[in-house]
Amino acid sequence: MLKMVYGSRALSLGGAFVGLSDDAFYIDSNPAGGDTRSIYKVSILHQEWIEDINYEAIRFTGGIADRFFFGAGFTYLYLPFVYYDYYGETSGKSHIISQSLGILNFGYTFKPTNISVGTNLKVFYNHVPEDLYPGQSYFLFATDIGFIWRTNLLKRYIGPDPSMVFGLAVKNLGYSAMIEKLPIEIHAGASYRFLENLLVTTEIAISIFEQIYGAVGVEYDFSKTFFLEGGVQIKENPMFAVGLGYRSKDMRINISYTPSIEFYNMISASFSYYFGETKLEKSTKTIEDFYTKALEYYRDAKYREALDMVEKVLESDQGHKEALQLKSAILVKIKVEEEREQLEKE
Repeated sequence: MLKMVYGSRALSLGGAFVGLSDDAFYIDSNPAGGDTRSIYKVSILHQEWIEDINYEAIRFTGGIADRFFFGAGFTYLYLPFVYYDYYGETSGKSHIISQSLGILNFGYTFKPTNISVGTNLKVFYNHVPEDLYPGQSYFLFATDIGFIWRTNLLKRYIGPDPSMVFGLAVKNLGYSAMIEKLPIEIHAGASYRFLENLLVTTEIAISIFEQIYGAVGVEYDFSKTFFLEGGVQIKENPMFAVGLGYRSKDMRINISYTPSIEFYNMISASFSYYFGETKLEKSTKTIEDFYTKALEYYRDAKYREALDMVEKVLESDQGHKEALQLKSAILVKIKVEEEREQLEKE
């Protein structure tokens, strides 16, 4: 469970999520990926894994004061175990072998660099019934540490989403009396949004005790409503995945399909609800519209009209960095115009 890819969208991208981590399942990919905005996200997941093994997961995340973020999650993986007698008939005895994983997440974002750091505290419990295999149940305690930088480098479109994201995470540092070697891994990755609706993400994972592997994924969205995803995890036994996402206001639905040669094909479905995102996005879009209009007026040397648009931006967001810079440039231009007009009158 400490090595699995969680989240239908992350799975659809081949697991290349450490350099993206922009939904509630960031907790599992990069503990620094939280959203500091005053939005609360709840995501539930059902995964039909290999053979008869299934698991359910829930994640809850939120932001505070545009600086801090937090999250919590619980995952329950279970395998029904049935006794068979000498003749291959069920004996009436049955058990559930299960694993449970609880996570607490905390993080902080440094403004205005948009660099975030975060950590996870994890408790894992492996349960095997005593009358099935005695002494096989145990606890494990671990932590993850993450770093992420969201930036607008090489941005080719106008919109609130960052154009580039770089992520780094160290996972599964911890202790267990039963497990001698925890699956400690270092994940590094990046994503680049070529266009507002086209995203490419990559990742490399260095395992302390196993082979290095990588992943790459692509996402294309249709009118911000339907999302098509595909990815591959590149290792000794490659994992291919495709997925479809749907978004309507504050709701998200993601379905992932992973064909497998060795086991049954895997299907994952997740449902997410974001409390307050639509209202915040409308406000953000209004701000971006005003800012775009201000740039157009500035380009056309209509400085007073540009100043009016900038003031409207700052009424909604007093700390809008680009608007403040543009306002300073506009005021300089207006002052030069006024001085020229004064000289012409004299």
